[in-house]
Amino acid sequence: MKKLSRAYLVITAFAAVGCVFLLFDRGEYDVATSFRNAVECPDASSDHCYQLYPGVIRAVHVDQTSSGQEDRVDIDSAGTTIHVALRPAAGDASLIQAGAPVTVEWYVGSVATVLIGGRAIPSVSSPTTHANFAYIGWALVWLAALFWAVLLVDRRVMALFAAVRILPAAAQVQALASREVILPGGTTGWVVKPRPQQTLLLPFLLAALALISVRPLMSSGSRPLAVLGDILLFGPLIVRFALTLRNGRIMGDQSSMTRVSWLGRARTWPLSDIELAAVLGVRWSDWAVPAIWFIDGDENFLFGASSLYWNLDEIGALCVKLGVPIEDYVPIRPRRRSLARLAVSFAALLITGAFLVYSFLPLPPSNT
Repeated sequence: MKKLSRAYLVITAFAAVGCVFLLFDRGEYDVATSFRNAVECPDASSDHCYQLYPGVIRAVHVDQTSSGQEDRVDIDSAGTTIHVALRPAAGDASLIQAGAPVTVEWYVGSVATVLIGGRAIPSVSSPTTHANFAYIGWALVWLAALFWAVLLVDRRVMALFAAVRILPAAAQVQALASREVILPGGTTGWVVKPRPQQTLLLPFLLAALALISVRPLMSSGSRPLAVLGDILLFGPLIVRFALTLRNGRIMGDQSSMTRVSWLGRARTWPLSDIELAAVLGVRWSDWAVPAIWFIDGDENFLFGASSLYWNLDEIGALCVKLGVPIEDYVPIRPRRRSLARLAVSFAALLITGAFLVYSFLPLPPSNT
């Protein structure tokens, strides 16, 4: 309970700080709007007025900062020398030279813009060149929403998994008995098809929602690369999921059980080789995912079915019909994945992560 309370406090803090940044950005956006709507008039204290004064550049010192070129300029204007830091665009940098005539635009007591040859070059104090607080704010709010959704999924998963029964209800056994069919080998028996739980779909929907919602934070020119990364990550998973629903089967008759994989490959075991069906809690992150593993007399794993893809009550009903004993629920660690599968998973995550990180660069422009 304490961990849950701390998690909600962290989520609230992220959301609150994000909202503060959004309020800052909104305030600067309003200032920028007032500046754009201002007219030339002598009132230097009003945000509805700006003033223009001619001048000449005396000296220029160029600096390179993390946000681009910044020129510190001395300008003789209105009988005095003013010191201004300008942020020119790449095409305007060559215009800032000593001796160049300029027009200085003042707004609410500070230099907002310097006009050179008809080009407006903003100063660092211009209302149009503020930090992109909206980018930071929306990122924090997005993270808060993501953390909250993870907590929601975690609670739903734990609630659903806690409801898994060791033995199927009599109604499940009767329902399966009424669905006796002719199997591919010519015998009569029963077939259980994959039936994914919503706990499998929730993380995928959450990931898709996160990726869609983060798109406005990305640089528009690099979003196609992020989409390519999404396809590389989710494409194989979607194909695997679709093929599992199409091809996956667990079939049984009075003498054997057959498991059909997602690739359509069938393997059959005589019932005499199946010692028991163990209902297990396979550890996946912080969740113990219920699954049924079929074990032989030497305690070797034959095949299994996870509750993420299968209704364990239906498989349990099949075990009851075939006389396969069902053992108690025991939390265990999953079997180790092969190095090849781990390498493929790591490569997919690495490529997707690289595409996602690159898609944020350069940062999108401010909302002003």
